[in-house]
This record gives sequence, C-alpha cells and structure tokens, in this order.
Amino acid sequence: MRFNYARILVLVAALSLPFGIAAQGSQAAKPKDALDMLSDAKKEKLIQMFCEDYPFSQSKEYKNYPETRNQFFTEPIYKQLRGNFMRGYQFDEGFRFSGSTLTLSTIKSVTEGRPYLKQFVNVLNKVFVGNEVKFVDKGKSRYEIGICIVSVTPKLIETSFPGVFLEVLLSDTQTGKSFFLRFGQGSKRGLERAMIDSCGMVLATLLTTDPSRTPPEN
Repeated sequence: MRFNYARILVLVAALSLPFGIAAQGSQAAKPKDALDMLSDAKKEKLIQMFCEDYPFSQSKEYKNYPETRNQFFTEPIYKQLRGNFMRGYQFDEGFRFSGSTLTLSTIKSVTEGRPYLKQFVNVLNKVFVGNEVKFVDKGKSRYEIGICIVSVTPKLIETSFPGVFLEVLLSDTQTGKSFFLRFGQGSKRGLERAMIDSCGMVLATLLTTDPSRTPPEN
C-alpha cells in the first residue's frame, strides 16, 4: 500500500490534541489547525516537503547522530528505512492495523531519557486512549507496539527546541509483518508538547495502516 502522507499530516494535527478527536466534537467552535492558517502556496510546499523520500542511511541524521542508532533498531533495518527529516523514516513489511486495541510490548529509553520515561508513558496513554485506541495485556490483541526514546533534549538549546527522537515498532503477531518508524519531534512550547506531538505522529501512522479508516473532518 502506498502511504497517503498528506493524510498523516492531517491526522497528526488532530490526534496530537491532548483530549483527542472526541473532545473536539464537544466544543461549540473548533479551533483552526496549523494547515488552515497557511496560504495555499505554503500549504502545498509543506506537503511536498513532507512527501520527499530518500534512504535514511544517506541522510544527515544518520551521519551526524551515530550515538542514537542501534539502541532499538539494527543496521539492517536502518538500511531499509526511507523518508525525510520532516516526517521521519519508515519501513513497512506489509503491516495493517484494524480494531482499537494493541499491546505495549516494549517501552524503554537511552540513559539520558530515563528521567522522562514515566512522563512520556503518561502522554502516550492520554493521546491513544483519548482517541479510543486502548492498550491491553499481552495476548489480548494481535497487534503490538514497541517504543524506544533514542534521544531527548529536555530544554531549549541554541540548536534545538525541547524534543524527543523515537524508534517505533508496530507488529502483527498473526501475520508476522511489522512497520518500523524513526523520527524526531521538537516544540518551542516545551518537552511535554513535543511528547504530545510525537505520540500523535505515532498514532496517526498506526491509523493510516488501517484502510477502513478515514481522516477526521476539518
């Protein structure tokens, strides 16, 4: 299946809200998302940048941040990853999601990120459960997700906003197919906002592998 990356961009804007899509529906007036506030020309350029595609192994991220590799994924996976710095890098073996449950098989972090791991798990639960996707005990869902924080920037520095770099593994235990995702997310609004946005990106990617789902209405 060829991914609709513009669809992911729309989903990210909706799903990264702290209380999810359902809460939006209860509001009298819906706030404009980031895309609505851009001109058509800038919106088109943003989508084009989002859809660029090249090997992760040839990216600046691969060359400049070797310390973030081999914490969760391995070199054979890195050679398969493709994408760009904006949406991250993916490798899909044919993973398809359906339903609303999955198991959190792995959640870990490099040493620098461990003080923030509990905060990240709380945000992850808020974003997923807020959008009606639940984590269940092992064996109660065919789908599994593993997440590793491979780098964290807790505070604003000269070269970067606060943020996290994640490696995410989505797996279907029945088919044996997996989806690998690596990306970074920062926010000038702080580390927790970056975590919310990153969890929204993970959830948007998961939901986009389900052909029966449609993106939320604007």
